Amino acid sequence: MSIQATLRPARIRWLGWLMVASMVVLAMFPFAGSASAHTQWVVLRCDDGLIVSLTSYRVAPDDSTPNTVAVSIDGVPVAGSPFSFGTTFQHTWAGLSPTEPHTATIVVVSFEDPDNSNGWSPTFELSVDACVQSTPTPTPTPTPTPTPTPTPTATPSGSVEAATGTPRVTPPATDALTAGSNAPNDSWRLLLLGMAAILAAVLLLTPTEPARSRRR
Repeated sequence: MSIQATLRPARIRWLGWLMVASMVVLAMFPFAGSASAHTQWVVLRCDDGLIVSLTSYRVAPDDSTPNTVAVSIDGVPVAGSPFSFGTTFQHTWAGLSPTEPHTATIVVVSFEDPDNSNGWSPTFELSVDACVQSTPTPTPTPTPTPTPTPTPTATPSGSVEAATGTPRVTPPATDALTAGSNAPNDSWRLLLLGMAAILAAVLLLTPTEPARSRRR
């Protein structure tokens, strides 16, 4: 048997372990644009106000706050808008009048996706109706001047009960818009790791062929 035939199984095992290492490295490598799971959650309610939550954003190597968010309520920018932020931005604007409808506009800009091609720079348009009906000011009733009442000749029997009514309560109306997570699909990473584990198990369970001495 030649030396080339003897070393062939060892070379195959070496190539197999090389494939295992390559698949593991490929599965664990953080590719740009797919490792970040940007999440946006915004809601507008007449009782809670406007809530904005932006998480899992990334920062630039030379800038810790490269992302921005502009917020307007009823067409008027809130104080400090637009805001610069890094990985997270969370704020609540409460104190909205419950007897009036409201609108809100939230414009998010990620430095990684300024044209929103990946859905990381969305614009939200929210609206909510009034959840409490305003009560009109009652008009005072003038007190009539008493006049002498003649004594009746006969007093009818019986009694008359006053009519009562139940006020109508208008339930609060709310309107919310929630943005879901734009998390990347990492199933291919799990598939690569699974294939690497199977190949490694095959290599470990396959016995190595003992080297044979060359025939004289």
